[in-house]
Amino acid sequence: MATLASDTSPKGDTDPVIVAEGRSFRITVDDMVATALAQSPTVQQEMIYSAAKKNALLEKLINMNLLAVEAKRRGYDRNPEVIAVKKNRLATLMHTQIAQQVDGTEPSEEELKAFYDENYAKYNKPEKIRARHILISDKKKAQELLTLLKKENVGQYQFRKVAREESEDKATASRGGDLAFFTRDASQSDIAPEVIEAAYQIHANGELYPQLVKTEAGYHIVMRTGYRKAVDLKYEDARDRIQKLVQRQLHRQKVDEALLSLHKKYSIKLYEENLKHVVIDLTKSANSSIPPERTISR
Repeated sequence: MATLASDTSPKGDTDPVIVAEGRSFRITVDDMVATALAQSPTVQQEMIYSAAKKNALLEKLINMNLLAVEAKRRGYDRNPEVIAVKKNRLATLMHTQIAQQVDGTEPSEEELKAFYDENYAKYNKPEKIRARHILISDKKKAQELLTLLKKENVGQYQFRKVAREESEDKATASRGGDLAFFTRDASQSDIAPEVIEAAYQIHANGELYPQLVKTEAGYHIVMRTGYRKAVDLKYEDARDRIQKLVQRQLHRQKVDEALLSLHKKYSIKLYEENLKHVVIDLTKSANSSIPPERTISR
């Protein structure tokens, strides 16, 4: 299988093989291989068999070095924007190194089981229904409205609008009669048991309960708007997904610990009271202090 590698160097020769050089820089075989390996797999494959692609890569590296050398000669390397980019790049490389050092951290079985126990409710959920309702104290008025809604076969959007205009339940009318998701256990909700039972007898979202639902507050018109099936995952069934979650948590924890050790190593001090002096004026655009120059473009 063909690969990109600098194995064309003379055997036994430890000196780098130079493919191009100028007064202030040189480009070696290793430089080209490293740059090629940073490209996409398709481009890498092309460079394995195409001399033209290799020449194009070399020309790109030459131009990059020429521009960098000339920029440094003009003092652009001391520009605050360039320094900030360099600092950010170094920070990114250091963070990558730290992350790679803690890669492969495997959680123990005890840690996995502890996570499952702490998050038991996420893996064991009861069936839930979502519904909207319209509450009207007058039975005749409520029946006439239900008949009209059924006749016009209203959808959820229209029902929400009618609930805002007609419902006497001020707490839910402003949100279109929405009762959010609830279980069949009436003790877990402020919703009237009769409304809950009616909602659970509706078979599909967007359907109306065919009759008025009478409670102490009056007469309800109920529409089902959502459904969540029950979730019942034993530890064994959830273990694989838990392992990935816990592994990511451990990874972040190890990285955070490494960063904290750097805080201590370099004796970081915070002066949060001075944050009040940080004023961001969005009316001013950030202009580079590097003067416009003609550059080499390929």
